[in-house]
Amino acid sequence: MRKKRTRIIAPKCDWCGEHNQYFVATANKKIFCREQYIGQEPIKDCHTQYLNHLKEQHVLKQRLQQEEQIRLQKEKEERQKEKIKAAPALNEKLKELYEKLGVKKSKQTYL
Repeated sequence: MRKKRTRIIAPKCDWCGEHNQYFVATANKKIFCREQYIGQEPIKDCHTQYLNHLKEQHVLKQRLQQEEQIRLQKEKEERQKEKIKAAPALNEKLKELYEKLGVKKSKQTYL
């Protein structure tokens, strides 16, 4: 009698690229290695490495966004200060212009 062949499933890991019998499949249809004996720490765990990598990228992206927002806010404040500094000089020029044009004081507007 012939012996029935047993199939060995060893898919390719999406993180490290190795073929392994011990694997974990996620809901996103990604496959990762996970070599572990019951009651012990895993020998190889590509899934947690992948999750940690995603977490680091997310934290880095958030930090960069916060730094960008702070930089934009500082630039906006600087522009506002420049406008305030320029206002008295513009008011003087407007006063001179109004005097030349002969505009009544009640109709004159300033910054």
